[in-house]
Amino acid sequence: MADYAEKLVAARKANPGDDLLSNFITAEIDGEKLLDKEVQLTVTTLIMAGIESLSGFMAMFGLNLADYPEARQALVADPSLIPDAIEESLRFNTSAQRFKRTLTRDVELHGQVMRAGDAVILAYGSANRDERMFDNPDVYDIARRAKRHLGFGGGVHACLGSMIGRLATQIAYEELLKVVPEFTRVDPTLDWVSSSNFRSPKALRLARPA
Repeated sequence: MADYAEKLVAARKANPGDDLLSNFITAEIDGEKLLDKEVQLTVTTLIMAGIESLSGFMAMFGLNLADYPEARQALVADPSLIPDAIEESLRFNTSAQRFKRTLTRDVELHGQVMRAGDAVILAYGSANRDERMFDNPDVYDIARRAKRHLGFGGGVHACLGSMIGRLATQIAYEELLKVVPEFTRVDPTLDWVSSSNFRSPKALRLARPA
């Protein structure tokens, strides 16, 4: 992906057009343009967020609806509940589980001191099951109206594509549930994507009842 981004940036730099990547290349911040490496990293981030994160979450949402048929039936009966179910899936079983960061200053949390330069992991999946924030956190409840979950990160590290990710998932499942209101999981166990950051099945096979 990095090689692809490097070639794409070089091609657009030689022949800029009216597109997002060309705007990254030609844009200036305080009179300075972005470095090629900065543009490449931005491109790979957009590819990862727009393809891997979205497809992974759509699979996880389908998995949740297959494992919790009462929730799926509620959505079939009232599609206006789909946004609430999406938020609960982002909390309960999201695809973005953890990210690595390096501290730029000393931080104390819960009696533990972490020093500048320490490598840390933001465990979003764990935070979303924190009983101090959510009642019965291990229960999938689409009526929860989950707030302040970290399914799309938070603060300055919030996902740039969170709104389009929500909208794309909502539209996809509105249409799917019209055509296939009942489905079950084919495979009792799943093979998972090999990643330290994202959690999603390599394939999610669903079947209609006979």
